[in-house]
Amino acid sequence: MYCILQEIDCGCREYCMNITLMAFGSRGDIQPFLALAVALKERGHAVTLAAPTDFESLIKAHAVPYAPILFNAQEFVQRSTSNNERKRQHPFAMFQTMRDALPEIKRSFAAAADALIEAARGADLIFAHGLSLPFSYSIHQHLNIPLMLGIAAPVVSTRYFPSPMFKPIPIGGRFYNPLTYEVLTRGIWFAMKTPMNEFRRRIDLPPITLTQLTRVLFDGQFPLIMHYSSYLNPAPPDWNPNVHVAGAWRLPAPADWTPPEALSQFLAQGDAPVYVGFGSMIVPKAAHIMQTITDALRTLKLRGVVQSGWGGLTAQDDHMITIGDAPHDWLFPRMQAVIHHGGSGTTHSALMAGKPSLVIPIMADQPFWGRRLAALGVAPPMIPPKKVTPEGIVAALRAMTQDTAMRQRAADYGALLRAEDGLGAAVSLIEQHVMT
Repeated sequence: MYCILQEIDCGCREYCMNITLMAFGSRGDIQPFLALAVALKERGHAVTLAAPTDFESLIKAHAVPYAPILFNAQEFVQRSTSNNERKRQHPFAMFQTMRDALPEIKRSFAAAADALIEAARGADLIFAHGLSLPFSYSIHQHLNIPLMLGIAAPVVSTRYFPSPMFKPIPIGGRFYNPLTYEVLTRGIWFAMKTPMNEFRRRIDLPPITLTQLTRVLFDGQFPLIMHYSSYLNPAPPDWNPNVHVAGAWRLPAPADWTPPEALSQFLAQGDAPVYVGFGSMIVPKAAHIMQTITDALRTLKLRGVVQSGWGGLTAQDDHMITIGDAPHDWLFPRMQAVIHHGGSGTTHSALMAGKPSLVIPIMADQPFWGRRLAALGVAPPMIPPKKVTPEGIVAALRAMTQDTAMRQRAADYGALLRAEDGLGAAVSLIEQHVMT
């Protein structure tokens, strides 16, 4: 299954492996898997990353072999986040989004099935993103290849806190919390059983049942590496030993990356600005929210850097600048504070830079990360899009830029997160699993 001290120079200390990584979702889902692929490759392992076609150029820019999943993630995210705001904030919105996407998901995986199977054929390990689990699990069974999972949110059932898709409640948590994970699993099952089992029939496997899916997700049947920091959310004591919280997976900026001249000049011309960006999300009431943030920055005599993202946001004043892609690990240390959607990757980047942040959550696990930041005292309370007001944004900005205790806590947590080696921990866990 793997080579130990063989004649080939595989670059790692003891053995080398052929690993197929399967990732699905937006850039916030794909980029950590690309970082892991790069880290595994640097250890000498042979890797292939299967991902939606939007990310082919990004993956190839890091010299990682690529297998296409014929799915346009940007179009899907834009369509799924263009529903009304109330539905997006509801925990069951994800199920409706998945149901709405069924025709495209069925077409995509029917077209990609052969490519995915060929990408995994001969591999020593399949390492799969949680969103690709229904299909990667089937390929694992079809080819009899070991499977490990990776995800950026605490999705394993526990008595100690609810699923990230659900709000916590003040009493009754020991009953309510496990129930939220069961509801989540049933929702995923209801939304995905048709394309999942059509895919299984295509590769001569029996239909998967709800019980099987629950075991895969929650019973520690497969090793699961969660790529977030335990400082943000420690592992509860009732998790299976197969579940690991490794720390964030950060993709280094390309060695030849340099900031645009306009950005360098803007940063040099005044005090550190406030970052505003929502990644791959399409922001509801975007014009209102951006105008409110713009006015609040002006009121407090602060400057802003707006990252356009998939929503095409733009700066609306001469004390702000609009930018395209820029590595957060380079950009955020140059900011005073960060306003963002609360995705796991951006949440970790902001805190790793030692900066307070305001979360304006759009969907999925983003409110969870907003609550965690506020609980640590490194952020003001999150503000849902429908509750964005001039007074609220001014108060949040004032707290992030003037509350010395909050800023010091953010700096202290930043030092802790920078000392973590999430990629190193993940690579070690992967190597240990295959060795045993």
